[in-house]
Amino acid sequence: MEDLKSNLTQFRDPQSKGEQAVANDSTCQKCHDIGFVSLANGVKSKCIECLEREIARKVALSIPARFRDQTFETYQPRNKLQVEALKRMSDEGPGEIGSYFLVGPYGCGKTHLLYSQYRNLSIGEPNFDLIYFFRTTHELLAELQSDQLEAANSRILLSLQLTRFRDPSEVHLFWDDADKFKVTDFKLEMLFHLVDLIYRTNAKLSVTSNLDLLELQEKLSPAICRRIDDICEKVKL
Repeated sequence: MEDLKSNLTQFRDPQSKGEQAVANDSTCQKCHDIGFVSLANGVKSKCIECLEREIARKVALSIPARFRDQTFETYQPRNKLQVEALKRMSDEGPGEIGSYFLVGPYGCGKTHLLYSQYRNLSIGEPNFDLIYFFRTTHELLAELQSDQLEAANSRILLSLQLTRFRDPSEVHLFWDDADKFKVTDFKLEMLFHLVDLIYRTNAKLSVTSNLDLLELQEKLSPAICRRIDDICEKVKL
């Protein structure tokens, strides 16, 4: 079982684990920093605790410096809508992973709340069965394009395709600035395939946009926006 868990870690996104234990450099109590443990049958296996700690460290370093302090606690709402949005998202309990469409003008804190949810679910109280991805539209399109044109497997698509072997609610994409890209038919086709796959597999999706869904469908297409509307709870800021 431990061999299986250690093998599965190679498919985890570098941004899909928590930073808990990042600052904890103490000796591992299980393997004493050797990196391997002996199983009952004498076979040696990689130490899961050390693997998780290393992944957590890499995640902390992968978060852009300007966003590392953005949490629910540091968000400062300036109006009633923002107060309600903060309460709704920060009140999530264990297993209550929500999908949200965060919409509002520039500077209202959409990305702050999106990163706060990401940190709260994948960092604050990490569950190593869950797989998270945080992408801007630019990063998302670059990854999907590499998957299509260069046969470089997208971790997001691979994780969604593997939901037939796991609980689909354990996969969550955080998509920032959905309206920030130059439209082409190829890009729309890739984004539709992704959002449709999230929709059909019942995975999770949280999105930010300056445009509401009616405005956004003129850019993303009605088909994509209908699926986002079905997946996500709308949160206006």
